[in-house]
Amino acid sequence: MKKEKLIIISVISILIVIFLIGLLFLSNKDRIVLKQDTFIFELGEEVPFDAAYYLNDDSIKDINKINLELENRDSITIQENKLLSYKKDYLNVGKYPAILSYKKEIKKIMIEVKDTTKPEFKEFNDKIVIEQNAKDVDLTKFFKAEDLTHVELIVEGEYDLSKIGNYIISVLATDESKNQTKKEFTLTVISLEEAKKDNSTSKTIDGTIYKSDAMVEYENNKNKPVEQPKQSTQNHSSNNNSNSNKPSSNNSSANQPVQSSEGYNREAANQVLQKINDYRVSQGRNALPVTDQAQAEADMRAKQIITNFTHNSSYGFGENIGNNVVGYDFFTAWKNSWSHNNAMLREQCTAMAVSIYEKDGMWYAVVSFKMNY
Repeated sequence: MKKEKLIIISVISILIVIFLIGLLFLSNKDRIVLKQDTFIFELGEEVPFDAAYYLNDDSIKDINKINLELENRDSITIQENKLLSYKKDYLNVGKYPAILSYKKEIKKIMIEVKDTTKPEFKEFNDKIVIEQNAKDVDLTKFFKAEDLTHVELIVEGEYDLSKIGNYIISVLATDESKNQTKKEFTLTVISLEEAKKDNSTSKTIDGTIYKSDAMVEYENNKNKPVEQPKQSTQNHSSNNNSNSNKPSSNNSSANQPVQSSEGYNREAANQVLQKINDYRVSQGRNALPVTDQAQAEADMRAKQIITNFTHNSSYGFGENIGNNVVGYDFFTAWKNSWSHNNAMLREQCTAMAVSIYEKDGMWYAVVSFKMNY
């Protein structure tokens, strides 16, 4: 009898334990069980706004009864159960606290978006060719890098656009999260004569070709029709009264063709020189002295452009050139040209000289500027 009583007590104890375990299991089935407390997403990755994504499989059976809310909804939209930043198709970098609640139970989670992806170059030139002394050059315009955030491009390394040669330098792309991509390229600086050849210099992404003042002037003159010298003519009427006793006029040049002279017109050149210096002073620049070296350069170039009207100044010199009929106002023409005007007002000039060579009714004018390099 005593043995049977012990068996009954044991069975009842086992049943009670099973009942308690089942009760505990059922109670856990009705609780919020998170996969983890913090959920990290890469920028651009889909961020679900669905409670099921953040819950463990052992959580509440009727998951639709769980409420998911963000602590702060500023600048955030919800589309198709996805969290998006306003007017974007992704959620910006940042931390977004959220709350899951069911009945009286509340669980907090942290949704965090990080950006660890480096910018990617979509357009990259491993070799860029630019003319010597090209103006307003922005090397970043030859490259394009993309990222979900704004990308800043900077060029690193030493180079000198005034010196012909090859330079190994780098372009660095940095996004708003300071992720960086760096690539090396070769910058080649070529002479004006080389740059005159078709397709010899590189174009930026938008098709821009950087040019020097000399190249701009060369192209302007190349496309400008050449003016022919004006011929001076006189009507010669015969004297019907061959027996006239009237004396002939001493002004015989009135009945003779105009004879053109050949050589340097120093007076005209000095007038242009004075106008340029007066103009420089009026614009806050210094007046430039005339040196023997600059005068020799100008005289040499004035004769050269008679047969070869292109820019070909010696190293260390810049220049404006022009050709037109005798008496032409070169100073005003240069002043009205953006590139020529800039050359006359350049601060880097240390001396200058003007030379005008006259031949066959034409003036060939050169102003040579000695540069400080």
